[in-house]
Amino acid sequence: MALTPREGSLLDAREGLIVHGCNAQGVMGSGVAAAIREAYPQAYADYRRAFEEKGLKVGQIVWTTVSHAPKLAIANAITQEYYGRDKGRVYVDYDALRRVFGRIGEVARQHAIPVHFPMIGAGLANGDWAVIAPIIETALAGVDHTFWIPPGTPLPTARRPRPR
Repeated sequence: MALTPREGSLLDAREGLIVHGCNAQGVMGSGVAAAIREAYPQAYADYRRAFEEKGLKVGQIVWTTVSHAPKLAIANAITQEYYGRDKGRVYVDYDALRRVFGRIGEVARQHAIPVHFPMIGAGLANGDWAVIAPIIETALAGVDHTFWIPPGTPLPTARRPRPR
């Protein structure tokens, strides 16, 4: 099973579970996280509260119910410890991604809910989609899911090894 992208905005999802990657530093300042923060302020408030009360750890999920959309929830998935703009650094933690999507898959199967997600970990977090996609595919086996990409966005490809 390959992840087939659907062009459009992740924010168009109206029911199910929206999953997006976050850092453990309490900041949702760019990328998809910033869009979630803007569209669903409660998701950011819950994430910040978790950060301030106990701190955040990679592999953790901060869940948010959306009061104005009762069939929709947000999973703030802590998939990276830090964030930054260093193109030579991979910020996504593949083991954390495996843990959060494993849990997401369990919850989605248990409650028969669809899952929506972006190119989590392959954008600003500099992860390798060739590693990420199979993690998600395995975790969401048997789950109705939608992989959203912005219109005109090419799918990420495997990163080429750098010369030493």
